[in-house]
Amino acid sequence: MNLFVAFAMIFLAAPAQTGANFAGTWAMERSATGGGSSGSGGAMGGGAVAGGMSGGGGAGAASTGASNGMRAGGGSISAAGGGSLELVVTQTATALTMERRFPGVESQTTTYKLDGSESINTTGRATLKTKSRWEGAKLVTEGTQVVKTEQAEIKGTIKETRWLEKDGTMVVETVRQIDGGAASTITQTFKKK
Repeated sequence: MNLFVAFAMIFLAAPAQTGANFAGTWAMERSATGGGSSGSGGAMGGGAVAGGMSGGGGAGAASTGASNGMRAGGGSISAAGGGSLELVVTQTATALTMERRFPGVESQTTTYKLDGSESINTTGRATLKTKSRWEGAKLVTEGTQVVKTEQAEIKGTIKETRWLEKDGTMVVETVRQIDGGAASTITQTFKKK
């Protein structure tokens, strides 16, 4: 009986093993878009605000119009400009930091806190406020993005789910909704270099 109690105490004292280790240097392999009105622009992809909105790693200048602005503002690279997105991820018990590198574009960094508190990433005119949580081995990040343009503020919601496949591929699925419009889902895959 005492032995059983001892084992039970050890089990209860051990921290829950959840999450995955995304640390490393990654090259984007594929980006696919499905549904919604956002078309084929970037998603949070590496995890940040971006592109045309001077946020997380997009290539090219900001386009006009709400959907184009938020589309570019998600944090990954659209097809414009050629080249390949490189994502450098560092991870600790409390934070996931992603640096997006793209040929000819200044690198941009986004940090997600992993303790459940709010993360705020601001680049240029775009501000991304999110909270992240583990669902088993998947990292789920949800929040809002506000892009200030000369005409108005463009507001949207973002949900990013990141996981590792059995072969080591990192998959990032981003669901974006702009000002209550139709949701758009973008799935990106990355291979470790």
